[in-house]
Amino acid sequence: MDFDSLFPTVRVETEYCEHDETPPCNNQTTIKFGPREVMNGHIFNEFATIWNEKGSPLKVKLDQLSTSWWNTNGVPNMLETTPDRPHIKHVIMAYGTDVRTEVGYVYRKSTKELNTTEDKESFDGVPFISQVIVEEQNGKLVRESLNQTKSSFTETILRKKKDTRRPLKMENGETPTWLHHSGDGTIPYISLMWAHTWLLHARRAMSTLSSKEQISNPKNNALDTIKVTHRPKGGIEWIEGYGADPREEVETLANGDKDDDDTGTSHPHGTRYKPKMVRFQSSGKSRSTGMQYTTTVIEAIGVEHKETTRNYDILAAAFTDVLNNLHNDYGL
Repeated sequence: MDFDSLFPTVRVETEYCEHDETPPCNNQTTIKFGPREVMNGHIFNEFATIWNEKGSPLKVKLDQLSTSWWNTNGVPNMLETTPDRPHIKHVIMAYGTDVRTEVGYVYRKSTKELNTTEDKESFDGVPFISQVIVEEQNGKLVRESLNQTKSSFTETILRKKKDTRRPLKMENGETPTWLHHSGDGTIPYISLMWAHTWLLHARRAMSTLSSKEQISNPKNNALDTIKVTHRPKGGIEWIEGYGADPREEVETLANGDKDDDDTGTSHPHGTRYKPKMVRFQSSGKSRSTGMQYTTTVIEAIGVEHKETTRNYDILAAAFTDVLNNLHNDYGL
């Protein structure tokens, strides 16, 4: 499923009001922008016509990007392809999950239709944030409405006065199936979890079967070659399997059980407790060079972005993997 299959990357809803109308007005249009329109710069031209801004800064930015990036010979557009696994022997990635993460915003802006010469130098105001889309624990998406008053961008961000808070729904009114985690407070989970595709890269490189044989044989499921272990919250040993369903853990806490342990977000060094961690590991062999290589992904439940590199338990898990690789490669 593509990441934009439930919601467009950018959606512009325009409402035209007559002089005697008050919102919501009858004349409404919607324009949707997907990844391709963002990638090729088409969105800049469209917004330049939607918003009347002095000096047309969006068109200026489009010209700058076209000159320095898209039209430069020998420099590919990196948005056309997804990042592949680095061509190095061992890759270890660790990140936090299940922290409240802002993943989208709704801006409002009043525009003025230019009909006369007097209006020629009249420009639209600055857009203000009216809603924030938040990814919460276990990936639930929530729409939070802010105070509906025009203010500066900084004032809106600092105030964050919430008037309403409700689950985000698709355009057909249905509630989508959430991802099983949220981000790390800065980066959405769907971006963090891209590292999981590199686990399958190792599986493909290791395979000696033809594509036809792999498809015809159900036992050759690439996911079965990924080793999954977890370290329970407060534990020190890695146990086979993913562990308890995080949604069930949240339900248990909602029924009255208290969670006294901090996730590290309130402590400068993020070392107060041992978070639950889930580790995914795979190994492969390059078909061109014969080099053996490994990929490891570590998810620390409830650890915030800036604490990831300072949490002793996460560092210890990554360093242990490094030592194991050194032992296997050099007998150290």
